[in-house]
Amino acid sequence: MSIMSSVQNIEIDKGAYEEVQFTWLDSSTNLPKDTTDYTGVLKARRTVGDDTVLLEFTTENNKITIDDEGNISVFFSASDTANADWNSAFYELAFTNPDGNVISFLKGKIVLSEKII
Repeated sequence: MSIMSSVQNIEIDKGAYEEVQFTWLDSSTNLPKDTTDYTGVLKARRTVGDDTVLLEFTTENNKITIDDEGNISVFFSASDTANADWNSAFYELAFTNPDGNVISFLKGKIVLSEKII
C-alpha cells in the first residue's frame, strides 16, 4: 500500500509564535494512527529543488511533537521567522516509523504574513 502525502499550505504571522496542529488518521479505519516511537522532520526551502534549508524542525529539537494517538504539533517561535528574507517557502513534513520507513505526511507552502499590530 502506498501512502501519498496531503498538500496543505500553512500561513503564519512573521515574527510571531505559532503552533500548527494536525491529527494523523489511519486511512483504513479513520481512527487516530498509532504513532508510538515515530520521529519527525519538517524542512522548508525557497523552491522544491533548492539546496538551502530555510527552516528545519524535528522531534529531536522539540519543534515537532507527536503523541501515540497521531496528534501532531509544529511550533514556530518568533525568532524562526522574525528576520526571514522570504515570504513563502515550500515545505515537507515527514515521519520515520520504528522500522525506519520514512512517510511523507504533508507538503505545501509556508506563507509569512506581515503583522499589522
